[in-house]
Order: sequence, then structure tokens, then C-alpha cells
Amino acid sequence: MLAITFIPHAFLLCQHVFTYATVTGSRPPTVDLESVNTLTQYYCRSFCCVVRTPQPLQEFTGLLISIKHKQVYEAVCFQWGPQMCLFEMRSPASLLSLWLWLNTGINAAGSKCGVPAPGSRMGPSLRVVGGAQATYGSHPWLVSLQYRGSHFCGGAILTEHWILTAAHCLASHSKEFLSGVRVLVGEFDQRVDDEEKQAFLIKSASVHEKYHHALPMNYDIALMELDQHIVLGTHVQPICLPLADDSIQPGTSCIMGGWGRMKEKGRVPAVLREVKLDLVDPAKCQYVLHTVRSSTRPQRPARPQPAMTVLCAGPEGGGRDACQGDSGGPLVCPAGSGEGRWVALGVTSWGKGCGRSWGKNSSRPPARRGSPGVFTDVRLLLPWIKSKLRQGGLGSGNNKTLIVSQKSE
Repeated sequence: MLAITFIPHAFLLCQHVFTYATVTGSRPPTVDLESVNTLTQYYCRSFCCVVRTPQPLQEFTGLLISIKHKQVYEAVCFQWGPQMCLFEMRSPASLLSLWLWLNTGINAAGSKCGVPAPGSRMGPSLRVVGGAQATYGSHPWLVSLQYRGSHFCGGAILTEHWILTAAHCLASHSKEFLSGVRVLVGEFDQRVDDEEKQAFLIKSASVHEKYHHALPMNYDIALMELDQHIVLGTHVQPICLPLADDSIQPGTSCIMGGWGRMKEKGRVPAVLREVKLDLVDPAKCQYVLHTVRSSTRPQRPARPQPAMTVLCAGPEGGGRDACQGDSGGPLVCPAGSGEGRWVALGVTSWGKGCGRSWGKNSSRPPARRGSPGVFTDVRLLLPWIKSKLRQGGLGSGNNKTLIVSQKSE
């Protein structure tokens, strides 16, 4: 078994390994040292590893690996710094990749998530509403949900089996409809079949239990398990999750991509587009949303619940926004490491119109009011995401063992 423990401290240097360890099946019957990657202080702050029995064959500053144990193979790594750990987690070594990624914001399989394809560009001035296409490979985590060949929502790759999207993309449809949905990864130009494009069906779906269509500003998040595993490549990669305590400040420029309409009631593009959206101060976000009248209850303002799970992004003057068809796609922001990685801070959820100005809502009639883009705040729902992935077996075949327990101090 693999034993890993958390600490709240930051370290100057740490390492991890990704490997497979199974007794049966096509994977290697022994644990081998596949890769060791030195991480920065930013990524090291959330985990440390401690040695557990059976003892590894070799000990040196950084990594310990044990091989050829009879039943369950063990990958053990050694962490610089004091072992002041708060939580303990055990898992078969074959789950190491997903687990480290969930808790550090990286994918341990090659340490690659949230990284655009080489040569691509995340264009900070491009618009979804208004129309300018993204660079091929700049959003390798983005997926297209399609029904009978038509795109209706987006999503983001979390692992080889799991997709993050918005609850309203799934909850409003019947089981018969969802059984016909194709999940496309590696998509860019929907008119062209690219060799890295892959299509999947939905094996299972989880919509947040507190989501309700009458309160579209809360808990608008869902997970989809695919019927087969995604083959990762240069233009197909997972997105990083943020850390729960990531403090990404208002005014930070983030990027949203999708195949949504290019303007309100406008046409749908075939080629992926992206837009720069600056994060809005949370207090201003709440105030503006209170000024927006609900389309389903025109005589009453929408009243977000006290425990709002949303964040807002977009300029007061409008002109840059998500639009119909962008729902479910991620709002990605630069990771604090400064290494060119991106994290999925939000899931595209809702908005009043597309690209409308909203700075003077109170002086406008309800029908003309606008809002910034409204996104589900992924940081607030990380426990739900992790819980659902554990319940689903983490996409690791028949092995669904994942135990997390608090360690007494």
C-alpha cells in the first residue's frame, strides 16, 4: 500500500514518481521507477511522503521505491523537511497519479496538466463574443458535448476517465438524450476530423445534489465518467485543479474557451474561440447579481443563496463574455507557480445576455440589464469533486479502494 501524508508547510524541493503496480492485467507485475520530477515550492506545499513497510530497496535524498513484493506493490517517496503531517491516505500504487494530482493541482503522470501544446498561444485579447479563434492546442483540456452532431455544452478533462462540466448541461436532459451524447476531446475545428480527436459516450454522471434549476447561480457543477479511457497526447491533456486555499485576486486575467455563440442570438462557430475575462471583486459580483431580474420570475430579483458557490468575471462595459454553448467549459487562470500552467478556477455557468454592460444596471429596465460571466467556483467544491471521484473508483478498473482518514496530532 502507498501511504502519503499532507502538511501545510512549503518546501524548497520535493519529488514524486508515477508508476503502475498491479498483480494481474496488462500492466507491469513489478514497480519500476518511471520518472522523477523535481517540483517547485508552489507544488510542494501540499503533500509529503513518508516511508512505510515493506522497506524499499534503496534510500537516497528524494525518492524510495520498493519492487517485487508478493501481493501489493508499494511506491514510497521521501520528503524534505519535517514530517508534520495532518492527514493520511492509503491507496494502491496504481492510483498514485490521480491522487497526487487531486491534492497538488498537478497530474503526476509526467507532471503534465494545465499546459497548452508547444507552439500554441493563450491569446489574452481574443473574444468569444465578437469572434476571434483560439490557437490550435491552446486548450488541450477542453471537450465538446454533442448530440446528433451539434455542440451544446463544453467540459474539461480531469483524468483519462473523468470530465468536469456544468450541472445544467446534464440535469435538464432525459436519460435517453444523455445516452446519445458524444463527448469529443482533441476538438478544435468541428468541420475537420483530426487524428487526435476522440469520441466517447457517458458511462455515468453525477450532478451536485444541491443544484436546482431555479437557483442557477449555485452548485452548477457535474462530473461525467467516460465509457473508455482517453488517450492523452500533445493536444489532449487534463486541466489542473486549483488548491482550496489558492488566493487568485480580483483583476486577475483568466481565459475561457468554447464553441458558444459569437454574440447574443448570433451564430455558432465551428472553430474554437477564447476570451480574456478579469475576475470581479466578490462583493461587486454579489451586488450585480442581485440587480439582475430572473427570466423565470420577472417580478422578483434573483436571490443567490447566502453560501454562494460562484465567482464573476468580465468587464463592466461588456463586450467580452461567454455565451450560449460555452456552458460547462472551464475558466482557467494562471497557476501561482509561474511555470506556464493553468488551473480550472471556474466552470462556465450563467449570465444575463451575452457581452452586455452591467456597471449601471440599477438605472436600466430589467430587460436591458446585463451581468458579468457567472462561473461555479471550483475551489469551494473540491471536496465534492474528490468524493465523487473516489465513489466512482477513480477510473482505475475494478479497484475502487481509496481511504482518507484524519491523523491525530
